Formats: sequence, C-alpha cells, structure tokens
Amino acid sequence: MMVMIRLPYVPGAIEWVYKQGDVKAKLAISDRNSSLVHIYDARAGSNEPIISREIHLGPVKVMRYNSAFDIVISGDEKGIIEYWSPATLQFPESEVHFRLKSDTNLFEIAKCKTTISAIEVQNSSIGVSPDGKQFSITSPDRRIRVFWFRTGKLRRVYDESLEVAQDLQRSDAPMYRLEAIDFGRRMAVEKEIEKTETAPQPNAVFDESSNFLIYATLLGIKMVNLHTNKVARILGKVESNDRFLRIALYQGDRSSKKVRKIPAAAANVNESKDPLTDPTLLCCAFKKHRIYLFSRREPEEPEDATKGRDVFNEKPPADELLAVSDIGKAVTTSLPDNVILHTTMGDIHMRLYPEECPKTVENFTTHCRNGYYDNLIFHRVIKGFMIQTGDPLGDGTGGQSIWGREFEDEFHKRITLTLYLLHSDPYPVCTPFLLALAFNDDHVSFAYWRLSINAIGNAVDLALCWNLFDIQRCKYVLLPWYTSINVLSLRHDRPFTLSMANAGPNTNGSQFFITTVATPWLDNKHTVFGRVVKGMDVVQGIEKVKTDKADKPYQDVKILNVTVPKS
Repeated sequence: MMVMIRLPYVPGAIEWVYKQGDVKAKLAISDRNSSLVHIYDARAGSNEPIISREIHLGPVKVMRYNSAFDIVISGDEKGIIEYWSPATLQFPESEVHFRLKSDTNLFEIAKCKTTISAIEVQNSSIGVSPDGKQFSITSPDRRIRVFWFRTGKLRRVYDESLEVAQDLQRSDAPMYRLEAIDFGRRMAVEKEIEKTETAPQPNAVFDESSNFLIYATLLGIKMVNLHTNKVARILGKVESNDRFLRIALYQGDRSSKKVRKIPAAAANVNESKDPLTDPTLLCCAFKKHRIYLFSRREPEEPEDATKGRDVFNEKPPADELLAVSDIGKAVTTSLPDNVILHTTMGDIHMRLYPEECPKTVENFTTHCRNGYYDNLIFHRVIKGFMIQTGDPLGDGTGGQSIWGREFEDEFHKRITLTLYLLHSDPYPVCTPFLLALAFNDDHVSFAYWRLSINAIGNAVDLALCWNLFDIQRCKYVLLPWYTSINVLSLRHDRPFTLSMANAGPNTNGSQFFITTVATPWLDNKHTVFGRVVKGMDVVQGIEKVKTDKADKPYQDVKILNVTVPKS
C-alpha cells in the first residue's frame, strides 16, 4: 500500500492526474455530496489537499485524465462536461481550440437528458485515444459518443439501445442475429442490468492506432472502425452465459523487459511459438466474479483439466455454503422425489431431484398439490425438441411461482462416487458412509452425497496404486475424489428431461417442459429438476400431435391433475 488518506467527506470519483516523472503523485477526489474536487499528493502522505475547488455546479460523477495534454475531463450528475488543469483546476485555454462550450458539442449529454456512465481516454472509463485527440463517453441511454478533444466536437454516435438490437435481430445480417431463445434470454439480462444500480458501468476504449473503438454490447464485444464507420469484428458472441461490461486493452510487446512474468500460469506458455505482439482484451461480466481475457492465442488443452482455459478459484458465496449445511439438507428431506402427471393422453411418471434443486422442486410440487396445473394445456409442442406446459394463460406468457415472484436458477451436477474399503478383519465388507465432498467447478460449489464403500483389492495393491499412508491402521481407505469419480450430470444430455421454462436468467415461474431429444444448448440456461421414468410413450405421443405455426396443438392436450405422494 502506497498511502492511506483519511477523508472528512464521502468520496465520489477518483483519478490519478499526474505524468510519469512528476515530483508529486497527484490524486483527484471528488466529494459525492458537493461540487468540490480535491487534489492530494499521495507521496506526501498528508490528509490535507494541495488544492480544492468547485469545478461543476453539482457533484462530479466521472473523471478521466488525458496525459497527452495534462488535462482532466470530468462529468457531473447532470451530464455537464468540463475540462480543467490538475495544477490549477482552471479551464486550460491554451490547450484547446475553443473558448465557449456553446461552440462545441459538450452539452450533447445534457441535451439528451442523460448522464455520463464512463469516459475513456486510451484505457480508461471515459475513453481517450493514446494520442489524446479523442475521448469516448458511454451513457445510460445506451449510446456511445466519440468527441474530438481539442475542439469538443462530436465525431461519432453509436446507438446500442434495445430497440436497435431488436431491429438487427429481425434483419437478414447473420453477423448480428442470434437464435430466438438466446436473444430473448439476453434481452432479459439487459433489463436486469438496468434495474441493478451496482452493476459495473460499461465503457468504450481505443486501440493504439486510435482507429478502432471497442465496447461491450448485448451481442458481444464490438470492434468498430472509426474511419469506415463499420463493425470490423464481434468478440465473445458465442459466450452466451456472460454479459461483458467493462473492458481494458493491452497491446504491449511480450518481449519487452518491462513485462513482468506471471508465475505458474505463464510457465507453460511456449514463447518460441507465440507471437511477440499479442493484444489482450481484459473484461468483467455482469454477476460474475471473474476476469475474462481475449487473445490471439488459442487456449491450451492439457490433459489435466485444472490447467486448461478456465481457472476455477472463486470461494463459494454464503448462500451456497448454507445450502449444503445440515440445516439446508434437512429442509429438502420433506420434499417429494416423484410425481405422476395425468394427461388426456396418458400418465407420465417423473422422478424429481429435491436435494439438487430444492427451490425448483418445492415450487413445482406445491403447485401440483394445490391444483395449479389442473386442466392446463400443453401450449407449445415442437417435434424433435420438447413439450411445454404450466401456463394458466395458455400462450407462454403467464404463470408465476408459489412466492408470487420470479426465482433463481439451480444449476448443479449430481455426483456419484465409489470409495473403497480395506477388505480386512474385523471391519465389515460393505458399509454405508456419508462424506462431505468439495467438488468445485462451473456448475456446483459444494455438495453432500451418500456414498457406498465396497471391498476391493488388498492393502498392498491399494498402497501401490494410491500411495496411501499407514494403510493397515485405517478403518476406511478413502481414495482421492478425482481418481475415481463418476458424474451423473443434471443436464439436458438425454431425452425425457424435466426442465424449467424461463425468459432469461433467474426468471423461473410455473412453466416447465419435457425434452424429447438431448438438448445440450439449454445447459446452464434452464434448471433441470427431474426425469421421466415411465410414460415415455405418452410424451412421444404428445410430441407428434399436429400444431399451428406458433407450435400450439390444434386439439388441446391437457394435464388433468397431478398425483404427489405424501412426504
């Protein structure tokens, strides 16, 4: 840590405002509740500012330092943009080509009645190009504006509103189109971002040439050529589970001595084959605790899965830890693990997974007991895909959970292991055993599983194979979990899978569907909470009924009622 500064006010925007080689490491801090901006010398270690001044009429929300001209660009809560020198906090008349802001387009944000989310100059959140001649501003109205710095004139405006995204989806341009289900899910995420005040504000950065503007959108990360005014490339379009927001670009030379080596992770990089110049885009995503890196290099595919592209090192959140505690496990014991769906075409017996998906199963079985699904139709039937029901309106737009609101997804893997018991007296040959297993990957953090321990082999063989210490004194020989693991995944990897229908992440209500084929593209998008164990022919019969263009059967197929066993 360089220094700790105690402030008598709540800080707002913070920005370093000094060049390399300056004696003072000046730090600009705005007051969240006033229009004051304070400049501190971080090297001095003093709590007193060097200079303070009211630059705006309201609290400053964003600041970005343009090192090429030694000028700060700032924006307040009303969308007003100001230029000022970090030395005097005065308007720098000698460095710009205007005297009055009325001669510029700097009032554009305020005129549009929006605010400033971020400003980038080169690699900052108000984006300024490397030569400092341009800067970008992103706003809540989903428009990216590029300004000429010295004149304050507007160069480009890029509209990334949801209306434009919908128009592109309806167009014939394959570059911008998505599958209908994927597009609907992404639109739901966009609406969730708008409601989340703490979501990171998106930004738009320049490359070294200042010819390209790079920013994240609903489709992915766009690279726009500012000269041709065309999209040159879209990165991360296939990463449908991640909505990228803030980005930073590194275009340094990998051969430079200034580049610090990263231990361990960089040790397996074959530097002789990789290009010395490797632009790397660093991104963060909505509701993700990860940093994502885009590069020209292909990710390695080592035999050890822990050394591949994805590094799983997050600590599980408190709610996940609670879910696997004894209290959380006791709650699921009262939930049924099977139901029988009585339809006009026959009975469908379904096995449920209350331990893996307690909230989903609770919602589903409570609706079943209360008669919520009685006389509801299968409103969407697609041959070679699935049959869908659970909507009281019968058109796919209705239904709600037992809590009267949407509830979260539950993506998990169901893991079954076989652990080996030393076959020696006086210990039993086969004993049930309960183990808390820590299995941390992209889909589940921690879970409790009931395991069976079987006698196999002998002490010598086990000792040789697994290098167990002092094996004769161990009552149970527990092999490392990663050496003998059999994963039965709760995924859409087979037909007759019972899954929740939704309109995007964490938007589950009452609608559900049963697949008729394997549908892996739905993994991590829809909660799998059961399987059909009997009545597959009934599901296939419903799948084959004639439907209209909206996939609705001409003749209604209904759920008569649902039988739920007493728990």
